[in-house]
Amino acid sequence: GFEQSGEYTVSVRVEDGKGGEDNDSFLLTVININRAPVITAMTDTTMDEGDTFTRQVYASDSDGDTLTYFLTTAPVGMTIDSSSGEINWTPGFEQSGEYTVSVKVEDGKGGEDTESFLLTVINVNRAPVITTMTDTTMNEGDTFTRQVYASDADGDTLTYSLTTAPVGMTIDTSSGEINWTPDFEQSGEYTVSVRVEDGKGGEDNESFLLTVNNVVRVLAITAYSPELDTVITEYDSVEFSIIVENYNGAAIYYAWYYDDVSILSGMMSDSTMTALIHFPLGSKGTHSIKAAVTDGNVFADITWNITVQEKIWQTNEPIIIKFPEDTSCITLNFGPTSSLMLDFTSGDVANKTLTVTQYTDIADSFPDVPAFNKGIIYFCISLDVDYFSAEVTFSYSDSLLNILGIDEDSLAVCFYDSTDARGFIWHSVPVTIDNINNTITLTVDHFSLWAITTRNEELITAVVEPERYIPGGFNLYQNYPNPFNPETTITFQIPRSSFVTLKIYNITGQLVKTLISENLPSGVFKIIWDGTDGTGQKVSSGTYIFRIQAGEFSAVKKMMLIR
Repeated sequence: GFEQSGEYTVSVRVEDGKGGEDNDSFLLTVININRAPVITAMTDTTMDEGDTFTRQVYASDSDGDTLTYFLTTAPVGMTIDSSSGEINWTPGFEQSGEYTVSVKVEDGKGGEDTESFLLTVINVNRAPVITTMTDTTMNEGDTFTRQVYASDADGDTLTYSLTTAPVGMTIDTSSGEINWTPDFEQSGEYTVSVRVEDGKGGEDNESFLLTVNNVVRVLAITAYSPELDTVITEYDSVEFSIIVENYNGAAIYYAWYYDDVSILSGMMSDSTMTALIHFPLGSKGTHSIKAAVTDGNVFADITWNITVQEKIWQTNEPIIIKFPEDTSCITLNFGPTSSLMLDFTSGDVANKTLTVTQYTDIADSFPDVPAFNKGIIYFCISLDVDYFSAEVTFSYSDSLLNILGIDEDSLAVCFYDSTDARGFIWHSVPVTIDNINNTITLTVDHFSLWAITTRNEELITAVVEPERYIPGGFNLYQNYPNPFNPETTITFQIPRSSFVTLKIYNITGQLVKTLISENLPSGVFKIIWDGTDGTGQKVSSGTYIFRIQAGEFSAVKKMMLIR
């Protein structure tokens, strides 16, 4: 047996049964044979990431030898007690997968055994974690913004949601940004609960207390039009409006700003404030329009961002007409907004050719002719007749005047004359304006480049001589431009010779400068004020008053200087 190693003397006797015998001996040496240890078979196993795996490896040795255990194949971090054979391992959350674990046992005498088993580590989703959020206090009407921060150990894409929140509060599902502007009926305490999910069953919830303080309103802009971001085209006129809630009944003052320059101001008479603003040619780009209101203590404002696109005009095509007879009347329609009627009362025009071209911009066709700054319509009219007389009637629509930014009462007609020895280029002519039928009528005896404009336009540097045009009454026109910097033009007319004074006052009624104090004949007059006082010093920005006294006639208007 495996326990009988050693040296043995073996003695042998032989007998013949008649008393004869013989004896002999030999030495038998039995060599010890080591028996290898044997590991008990191990079953395959499944476990989760993050759990602890423990397994006792069992092995036997028939010789009773002391055994030593080893891992020959194992995942990173797995250990085995070399004396007891206990395996221990806690897989990290990046160690999911299948592992073959091989164990060897040795008896120190050359005997060994190896056994393997399959260990499957299942991936475990780790839930996201929201960073703790502090309680917060805010006022009604203010905007609350909070960034919710959350982390996910697995790097999963997170989705945010509000499980408890006040009405109107939102959260960006991707970024976790919370936004809310409580109205003036939402004061109180609110528990805001946020949930974040990783899409794999993992989630976390966090809450904070949001306290909204009650705000006693005095003044607020509650409605507006158009949209704050509006796209228009050059030549468009846009009506901006706001509705103001005045909670304490105090006087409300308003101001309109174009690109941060004040263009209109005053005191509100009701809850609605409007401004019709024209965007002329050349205004392409981005502009800001701001409406501001105040009761002297509380301020409120709103700003529109206006994108003005370039106006694309159709090609100016001439209209060519041959008259059938000397006395002819023709009407030319230029779209739905304007027309031109020519009624010839004298002249040899039969079989003659009339050419009419309407322009909205003369820069390309007439590069040497100074253009008006105000929105304008030009007509280039030619007729191959030297002497004639015609009544010209221009018909317009109210929408056209809105587009051009022209006040109906200030409509004027001018013709271009490059031969005037005085150097006056544009001349205004007497016209009859019919506000009911929307027409301008004048009598002409020549044609050239004509313009429909406004009496406030600064390029009208000359008027028809008094003997050709006697104004029908006294009038003081609004200065142009207004607001202005550094100078503005004031126009007035008198129907008969009068002693005229034209003076500038500040808003408190103090005299700033006397522009005119003399006898003047009948006619239309223009005078430029350069924004200086009687000593020649520049005056500061603000509202100024100009007053005319001509005989018994007097009139007052306001203007604004912006430095």
